Amino acid sequence: TKFESNIENEMPYHSARWQGTTSNYGNAIPSFGYWKNQVTQLRNYNEARSEILYNDLIENFDVEQKVTLGVNSFPENGGQVFINDLEIPASDWIGYYFTNVPFELRAEPLAGHEFQGWSEKTIDTLVKKESTWKYFDQGVNPGNDWMTNAFNDASWESGEEQFGYGEGDENTVVSFGGDPNDKHITTYFRKNFTVNNASGFSGHLLLNLLRDDAAIVYLNGEEVVRSNMQAGPIDFQTPASTFVSGEEENVFLLFQLNVNALLEGENIVAVEIHQTNETSSDVSFDLELIAMSNSSTIISTDPVLQVNLNSDRIFTTNYLQTSPCILSDTIAGNTV
Repeated sequence: TKFESNIENEMPYHSARWQGTTSNYGNAIPSFGYWKNQVTQLRNYNEARSEILYNDLIENFDVEQKVTLGVNSFPENGGQVFINDLEIPASDWIGYYFTNVPFELRAEPLAGHEFQGWSEKTIDTLVKKESTWKYFDQGVNPGNDWMTNAFNDASWESGEEQFGYGEGDENTVVSFGGDPNDKHITTYFRKNFTVNNASGFSGHLLLNLLRDDAAIVYLNGEEVVRSNMQAGPIDFQTPASTFVSGEEENVFLLFQLNVNALLEGENIVAVEIHQTNETSSDVSFDLELIAMSNSSTIISTDPVLQVNLNSDRIFTTNYLQTSPCILSDTIAGNTV
């Protein structure tokens, strides 16, 4: 962002100015690189924190597993939606909720609209967790086109997620090379999947990613996710921006992707997992990719929908515009 870049541009000056000094607040930032590393750790913590909180709730309260919950409005400005008494802050919202914990969704149309009913999106898991992938763990460049659809991965090994080493929960153990003090920095993964009627999908693709330490994800040769990796060009020797440890090692991060990245027919998702350094103790990788399609079937015409989840569900509130809303135009034409 512009705000972030403005601060970043100033940090080398301030680091040099205050280097070696101390105060009641602590020691000065020793270098620009140190500051960048700390910012990356804060970003990683922020990405993983919600998942960690969900796991804490499951562990300490009488709740079961979490599942995906989505709510969107059609048309976008047709109304508001509340989960119990909490207003959803966007017309297209994706989050999590717990199974077997009843709640209600309430739709409230805005001026000039009338509530028509609830429908539910169809969820299609294109790539499941713990599915079979091709992988390359030789510690060298697999080819500059390794993430493209045309690349021939026939010589790559096959295995089932979760991939990795060092934690004991892997379905497929990948190689780090022969020297525990000079392990491979990068391991590569590819998976093909078939999409029928790609034009029927709507909204966003949902990508759940488990990565330790860092990952770049490509869909049909185009980069769609970069997590805990520096900006700019990278290669098989580029380390992760910072290490991942503790609970963060087992967190699935949620990303929303443009549905137009899908192709009709065969698609390829490719992932490179990077380590912080050559002595890293473990590697982890797993991935899930979900698509959604609209349904015209109304499941309820009551503005209040009683819900008890046992799986991922995405709901749509359908509104009908009954009259134009002229309030904004009136305000614009009567400025003081």
